[in-house]
Amino acid sequence: TQGNVCPCPGGQVFMGHAWSWGEAQATANSILCTAEECRCLIVPGLQQQQQSDGSGDDLEATTAPPECPPGTSLLYNSNGKLQEAVCVCPPTMVCMGSSCGDVNTMNGWVLGSCTDCMCQPPTLNEGQLTDFDYLFSDLGGPFPQPGQMTGGAGKHSTLNDEYFAQEQITATPEFLKVTTSLPVQFLKSSLNQNPRIKQLLESRRMFVVDHSDFLDYVNSENPVTAPTNVGDPAAYRRLTRYNNNVVALFAVQDDNKLHPVAIWVGDAAGEGMVWTPQDTSLDWLQAKLRFQMVHKSLTQVKHASLSHYLQEPFLVAARRCMSSVHPVRKFIEHHAYLGHGIVYQLDEFFLKVSPNTTASPDQLFGAASLGGGSLFAKFFKEFNFQNDVFPKTVEHAGVDSIPGCHYCNDNRDIVNAYKNFFAEYFAFFYKDSQAVLADSELQAFAQEMSSPDLGRVQGFPSVVRDIDTIAHFLSQFAWTATAYHEAVSGKSFYDYYAHPLSWPRSIFTPPPTSRGTTTQEEIVRMLPTMEQAAYTLAVINYNTRPVLPEDSMVFSYNRLDLGPFTAKPLAKLQSSLLKLSEQVKARRAAHSKAYPESTFTPFGTDPLHVWHYSNV
Repeated sequence: TQGNVCPCPGGQVFMGHAWSWGEAQATANSILCTAEECRCLIVPGLQQQQQSDGSGDDLEATTAPPECPPGTSLLYNSNGKLQEAVCVCPPTMVCMGSSCGDVNTMNGWVLGSCTDCMCQPPTLNEGQLTDFDYLFSDLGGPFPQPGQMTGGAGKHSTLNDEYFAQEQITATPEFLKVTTSLPVQFLKSSLNQNPRIKQLLESRRMFVVDHSDFLDYVNSENPVTAPTNVGDPAAYRRLTRYNNNVVALFAVQDDNKLHPVAIWVGDAAGEGMVWTPQDTSLDWLQAKLRFQMVHKSLTQVKHASLSHYLQEPFLVAARRCMSSVHPVRKFIEHHAYLGHGIVYQLDEFFLKVSPNTTASPDQLFGAASLGGGSLFAKFFKEFNFQNDVFPKTVEHAGVDSIPGCHYCNDNRDIVNAYKNFFAEYFAFFYKDSQAVLADSELQAFAQEMSSPDLGRVQGFPSVVRDIDTIAHFLSQFAWTATAYHEAVSGKSFYDYYAHPLSWPRSIFTPPPTSRGTTTQEEIVRMLPTMEQAAYTLAVINYNTRPVLPEDSMVFSYNRLDLGPFTAKPLAKLQSSLLKLSEQVKARRAAHSKAYPESTFTPFGTDPLHVWHYSNV
């Protein structure tokens, strides 16, 4: 038994259930939950066909409901019991949330009391950049204020150059690489004649983020398909997105901190302009916004490809080749919890074009659905299990040399703690390498994982020869599902990505062709409207959740039946992770500003606040 299925009574429309709006069984218009959790909307004008089940519970449906303001309706469960009010904005208004609930991105409604509805006239948001702040709780908006977890980054991750640079080694470090030569896009700029730039290159203190192939996978102009279920979409939604290739330079300056140096914004032919902090503040801001759109979009696609899609061959091969009690399979299933479900949802969301669905990627993201699919394939095909593993990635990129890169050091400690645990644990099962080679299920798993026709994971060993190999691939798998995923898509992800100025999601104007011409009005027009921003915020906020101690990576193995000999290696693992947690807390406490506890801050990765699986 999975649970009770709740169909809506006649005359009512299915609106989700009490603990999640996003898991409807589309074919039956129903959901798995208890009867008390069903949510059905009584639509004005539809004839009520409530059928009595003999219990008397349904009689409440005939009770006169509370009066709500125009434009709102009441919410009932399948037994006709009043659950709460739901806001439905008139066709000429835009749903902006409520003071006590989140926007349902699929239907445009908000859970809240009758008086909490936030409907506003459509606007192209041609006002101030601060208009976006009204989406957040500090100014009465429906969404949590970004910046609480990261100590105040929020929108300033783009507006403030210090945050902008710090973010490269705190939230999105996998694209940053040291460079000893100026990228070709900057050779015609004044940087090429600057002795300070030459000095930074020679001393290996210059770093590059190169997204000069973005337009190989997405269109330079990407129209937003106008939905047919609203009035005039042009009245409140921008309909053409503009994509560019971008390359950014950062340098560790004399203060031993990372600073932005320049950003190139160009087209597929390699033609473009170089922007620096010495340009006007608005010229520099538009360049940073274009970079953030591309960079953070690619970070999210790469995380989905490597932290979700890459789990699928592990899970499939483990279940096809190994007994349900095989210890390797136990750990894979533990960290790939709901793995198939999340991959299915990613397929539905990113890889299907749904022009009439408000929340489809065609409506929300610059890469759109078809570009997103191409990028998923790119990252999966390029991944190599021998080379693209932590900490090799940051060591080869030279990122671990940047002062204050706690991401590098903390995650190296996490990987090593996992590796030591698995090495000691599996020594109970295999007394030597010959025993490992004799495990036919393990060898079948390795052959399937490495097969170009099956698992397709490049660099995965076709033969597992010793315990060290087991410890290596399981520690990488565990780290990817825990600390890596939390860094790029956990609860602090909201702080770095939620504000439209931190991650615009889409850009709606082409880049300027001359300097000094960018105005604030131009900046506002290049960004999403308030309505578009609200939908993407709802998607991001849906992934934000607290981590309870029993769900953290530190204690998650306690729930597994690993055998009586597990106590000693497990105690060592937990001791190592808790020691790191204390180090992160000490860094935070030593700072002059009070920072709340969070998963991923400028002070490092705290294992106590990391989920034990990535597929929630």
